[in-house]
Amino acid sequence: MKSIKVKSGEKFNKLTVVKEVARIIRSDGGTRRIMQCKCDCGNIVNVRLYRLRHNKTKSCGCLRKIKNNILKTIN
Repeated sequence: MKSIKVKSGEKFNKLTVVKEVARIIRSDGGTRRIMQCKCDCGNIVNVRLYRLRHNKTKSCGCLRKIKNNILKTIN
């Protein structure tokens, strides 16, 4: 299987890749790559590359906080 190339500075939604911090070998021979990312709000978070590439993680959690605050003001 080909290794996916991800460059420092590559952006996924609100997260920008800073560097790869871990590469974990699974029992089936596959790998889990963990990337350190900086969110647009300034927080640093570690995220699996799979979650970034498949749009499963979009921010450090700040989007959820914003959404909850908006819902509270509407109700």
